[in-house]
Amino acid sequence: MPDSAPLLAMRAIYASDLELAAIEPLLEANQDRHSRLATIELINEEYSDLIEGPAQRPAPIFLPAQLASALPPGLSTELFVPVLSPLQAQDSDIQDVFQRLADAGYRLALEVSDAHPPPPVSWLQQAHIIKLQYGAQGIQGAQKIAQVAEQYDLELAVDNVPGHEEFLALQELGYCFFSGILLDKPDCASGGQLSNNRMTLLQLLSALRDDSTNASDIETIVLNDPGLTFKILRMVNSAALSLSREVDSLAHAVNLLGVQQLQRWVSLFLLETAPGQPTELFRASLIRARMCEILAEMADRDQPLTYFLTGLLSNLDLIAEIPMDELVDQLPLNQEIRDALLDKSGPMGQVVGEVAHYEAGEFEQLTYLIPKAHYEPCYRHCNAWATQIQRSLSH
Repeated sequence: MPDSAPLLAMRAIYASDLELAAIEPLLEANQDRHSRLATIELINEEYSDLIEGPAQRPAPIFLPAQLASALPPGLSTELFVPVLSPLQAQDSDIQDVFQRLADAGYRLALEVSDAHPPPPVSWLQQAHIIKLQYGAQGIQGAQKIAQVAEQYDLELAVDNVPGHEEFLALQELGYCFFSGILLDKPDCASGGQLSNNRMTLLQLLSALRDDSTNASDIETIVLNDPGLTFKILRMVNSAALSLSREVDSLAHAVNLLGVQQLQRWVSLFLLETAPGQPTELFRASLIRARMCEILAEMADRDQPLTYFLTGLLSNLDLIAEIPMDELVDQLPLNQEIRDALLDKSGPMGQVVGEVAHYEAGEFEQLTYLIPKAHYEPCYRHCNAWATQIQRSLSH
């Protein structure tokens, strides 16, 4: 692993059913060749086994042009999908890179814009995917690219999808890889209400945060949801907790784990996604919550577990499909957490905003609450932790 890790985040690319289809690195701008090679090495060694698709195999990684041009020999041609821009086709070096990667057996993606002519025929004949940057021409431009793809039997990917209506239209045109939807722009319905299950969970979390609550009080709350006890015990007995003995009751869980640890695991059930929602949404919420907690710890903030909960709740509008300003009125929250969720203000809002900028690859917006060199290792740890939690819950 490189001594000095570059800033790096991983963005989900979805299939038509909104399950994870691939991932794409988001990079710090203006990396030199040494930094690009270090980034490729980091992705290959530390990120390639973190994210799995429905078939339980590593998701393909779409390498953006600045990394694709630096791909060294010997890496997996099945794992990496180099993304190159035909707009650079007149550059002999880029043409040489394209040919080298094609000869090595990589599945190549061509990044195109609807504002420019189609790629050269020689590139189209050797490529496998066209990746459209959705632009000013909208669906009409996407249709033109789809016609080119059909002529050369290419798969279709699209970035910057602005909303659900466009997503459905692009599906009709044959696009099969999508980014820029759902996690960034939820389809929230005004007037929605939290489910009884989530209200019970919030009541339980509130009780766990009350110093006067005992194990009997906790069990009384959980009896309102017969399935909740099973979920909690399955979680606390999972491999993620590495317990030396099995937990067989909620009172046992409280005594063995302590109230703070139980708060963490109970809060995860708030993120349970509904049928039709991408499972990646759960994973992304885990990463955000854990990274908020670690940044708070490293920045010497009080009550880092509260930052964990705030990070979780900052994605609850996506999962519950209720606008955040309506959602907070249904939650038993103090003003500090409310401010963090509504406009990312206050100490907790500052940390949630910092993590959100990192996730989006908006590295120029970071305020560096901790030293820059610690951001990528922190993010990597949170990815690995979220993957471990997901795997333990699926068993």
